[in-house]
Amino acid sequence: MLDCIVGGDESPEFLRQSRMMADHWGANGVQTRYEALPGLNHFTVLGPLLDADSALVKRIVELAKGA
Repeated sequence: MLDCIVGGDESPEFLRQSRMMADHWGANGVQTRYEALPGLNHFTVLGPLLDADSALVKRIVELAKGA
């Protein structure tokens, strides 16, 4: 499993490369997910980890449980 989570306010090239990485891994048999979080960038993208109710924390919990 590979989750490519990026800030939606990143440059178009950064977003393209992140999407391309998810697509490449997916084409090679890995279950992937790509998401650009609105309003965030590489300095703030980890901010949702401070909120136990955020979608990002919920996703990490799912992954830890093997979902």
